[in-house]
Formats: sequence, C-alpha cells, structure tokens
Amino acid sequence: TVEPTVIEAKAVTPGEPAPAKPSAASIPFAKNPKINEAVEQAARQYDLDPLLVHAVIQVESGYNPYAISHAGAQGLMQLMPATARSLGVRNSFDVEENIRAGVRHLKELKDTYKDDRLALAAYNAGAGAVGEATAAVDRARVRARGAGRRRRGHILARRSGGRRRAHQHGKFPQAMILQ
Repeated sequence: TVEPTVIEAKAVTPGEPAPAKPSAASIPFAKNPKINEAVEQAARQYDLDPLLVHAVIQVESGYNPYAISHAGAQGLMQLMPATARSLGVRNSFDVEENIRAGVRHLKELKDTYKDDRLALAAYNAGAGAVGEATAAVDRARVRARGAGRRRRGHILARRSGGRRRAHQHGKFPQAMILQ
C-alpha cells in the first residue's frame, strides 16, 4: 500500500493572507533554461498561460527543438513551413523564434475561435480541419433540430384529432405541422 505524505501543513488564521503559491511561469518544464525563458517571455507578450505553451510544446515536439513531423512541421512548436513564413520566421529550429511565432499563432487561433479546445485543435490539425468539422456539426444540428420539430408536430397533431383541427384551435404554430 502507498501511504500519503504531507509535504507541508500550515494553519491559516482568519484575516491572515494565504501563503503564496509558486507561479506557474517560475516552474521549469524544459531541461534547457533557454526554452523556459523563451516560453515565459512569449506567453507574457501574447497574454497566454505559460502552462498552456509548455503543454503544446510537450505534445507537439517533446521539447525537441529539432523535431520534424511526418507532415513537415518543424521545431519545438511544430510550425508548418508556410505558417512559419507567414509569421516571419527565418529559422524554425531557433528556439526563441519558433516559440515566439508558435505562441503568436496560438493566440490568433484563441482570438478567432474564442474556445481553448477549438484553438488547440486548430493549432494541431489546422484551421481548415476545424472549420470543416464545426461546419459539419452545425449542419447535423440543424438537420436534427428540423427532424425533431417535424416529428413533434406530427405527434401533436394526431393527439389532438388531426392536423387541421389542432391548427385551427391554435394549439401549435403552423411551422410544426407536417405538410
């Protein structure tokens, strides 16, 4: 069995400020301090959580500044060459340049999608893939909503003695009646 270990326990009296927690940005994630510093600076510049940036780097490249994916994405934040060029990157394998451009790109996606999950999906799979997927979901929702209205209208009409009589008595709007 594993016994839990208490690292530090301290009683806090009312009115006394809570002990300060270490800032997420001060926690080093990469073995290379240059990477941690670049993440901190870029996250501050683009107003993103450094933990999010570290998570992207961990997932995308495993902190390997020379990583190249099978699709051709390069560096720590796995920038595609066209994306890197559009962000003004000259060398995708330069730690600072790659992180700064990757964080800028992630911030633009967050501003576009207004949802962290969609922004991360767009970062990983591309904005086009996310756009296609969200459009397909929207189409499916519209179809399901329309089918549900037609079925409900038909059932309500039958229960009230027929489409015509139910509509004449104003039980439900015309749009819900099966034609």
